[in-house]
Amino acid sequence: MGWRRADTIRALLTLRIYWHCTRISHMQLSRRDTLCGPYAENFNEIASGFWQATAIFLAVGIMILCAVAFVSVFTMCVQSIMKKSIFNVCGLLQGIAGLFLILGLILYPAGWGCQKAISYCGPYASAYKLGDCSLGWAFYTAIGGTILTFICAVFSAQAEIATSSDKVQEEIEEGKNLICLL
Repeated sequence: MGWRRADTIRALLTLRIYWHCTRISHMQLSRRDTLCGPYAENFNEIASGFWQATAIFLAVGIMILCAVAFVSVFTMCVQSIMKKSIFNVCGLLQGIAGLFLILGLILYPAGWGCQKAISYCGPYASAYKLGDCSLGWAFYTAIGGTILTFICAVFSAQAEIATSSDKVQEEIEEGKNLICLL
């Protein structure tokens, strides 16, 4: 019975970059049927070099997106940075951030072959193969966020096209600051 219970627990495990969760199947009626906790307390304890690289790439991508959000607040007051349209600059930064996010998402499954993942997910776990584990919702959310990052970069290019028309330039010359065209 002990072997079966451990096997059941292993099959219901999600493993993250520095965190793992175990769903205990015999506690279905309980409120707390999922036990989560970190296996790494700091960056150096992250189980795989691939996961350390993932953490770095995702952090850099998110920092770039935060910078874009900060810069976009000032788009009503500043229309260009070093003679480049603010829309082009933000779109370019969003594209670069998206590339960092993609690199992180590609490297994350490569880390499943580390010893920690094999001990949690069973002997069939290897790079790009989960073994007995499953992906958590954060991975799918990160994919969705990356897709939205590229969609926003496309919108930035469209905003540049919309605001560089002759009609918009005439309204800017008339003294209008906030101009929205569809």
